[in-house]
Amino acid sequence: MIILIHGTGDDDTKDENWIKWVGALMQSKGEKVLVLPGVSSGQQGELYDRAHAFLTGLKEGDELPRRRLAAVDTVPEGLRESLRSAAASDANELRAVIAASKSSMNTFRHYEVVMQATKAAQRHESGRDAIGIKTRAAFAALCGKAYWQTCPPDLLRPIRIIGHSRGGSAAIATHNVLRHFGITYVGTLTLDPCHGVKKLFAKDYTHTVWSGVVNNIPVVKEVGIGTTWFEYTLRPPISIGEGADADTVVNNHGHLATIEHGHMGKLTTFKKPGKLDSIRGRADAILATKAAAQAALRNRIAGRMEEGGMELTDLFALAEDKHGDLADKQYIHRFVCALLAPIPVAVAGPAAAVA
Repeated sequence: MIILIHGTGDDDTKDENWIKWVGALMQSKGEKVLVLPGVSSGQQGELYDRAHAFLTGLKEGDELPRRRLAAVDTVPEGLRESLRSAAASDANELRAVIAASKSSMNTFRHYEVVMQATKAAQRHESGRDAIGIKTRAAFAALCGKAYWQTCPPDLLRPIRIIGHSRGGSAAIATHNVLRHFGITYVGTLTLDPCHGVKKLFAKDYTHTVWSGVVNNIPVVKEVGIGTTWFEYTLRPPISIGEGADADTVVNNHGHLATIEHGHMGKLTTFKKPGKLDSIRGRADAILATKAAAQAALRNRIAGRMEEGGMELTDLFALAEDKHGDLADKQYIHRFVCALLAPIPVAVAGPAAAVA
């Protein structure tokens, strides 16, 4: 199973965002894929629908098969406390998930009830706070648990998660909720994960893990505008929590110096009108040019996918340089390709190694 989570403000409507195309391509190759829109995007209202559709797709007949129990029964105490704290408030999208009985939640109806409770708790999202991270973690982890339970043995793959920006924080949260469910067969790639700007300190369930393998790629340039704003600086490295599983591995790679935070999930970028363009009456023309370029890119990728034989490397070959950032994009793309390669990703490794 593959879980892909867009960054803040991004979703599948933007053809330059590679997450949508990676999801479609991997699904065409037989993978189970869940793509979730970013916090405060145009598609955040679709979270329940996408998760429910994924769950429905796992049914055999009228019910979910039960082929597999949790990999482990225990939960590291540090993780237990972290998730308990994260789900403590009444207005909280993780509360129903953490409170659900792990042993009895195995029928389609049980999953559906918890998903509905998560949807009912969903709060308004803004690009300037952390609301929305828990919602994505809840839905994604429920889908991951259902996949683990239902997947035939010969088709079982590690659960692989990729998240950008606040989607990166949601990816780590998902990684941790899956461990809460006893699932350790998880590998995660985070692209400069960040928390809400209104939080001085992020709860550690978004930047600490207790199992599996995590590769984290941070950047130098800041969130939002590519420079340094104090209120956007909460981008902690990923760490290993006390009492973590012995084979937990975290690699914090070196900061990429050229690419902007917001461009990590894009093949290219298109000019959009600013205030001066509106004053001069050029906004409509710029928007039309952008729409035409997006359509051309969409048709090119979709056409190639329809022909068959397209690989991730073919998709990423379409990436374009913007202000010298192509090498950084290619670095990111190599990690994506490695995580999603046909050969299963090893989620066991040496004792905790944090770079």
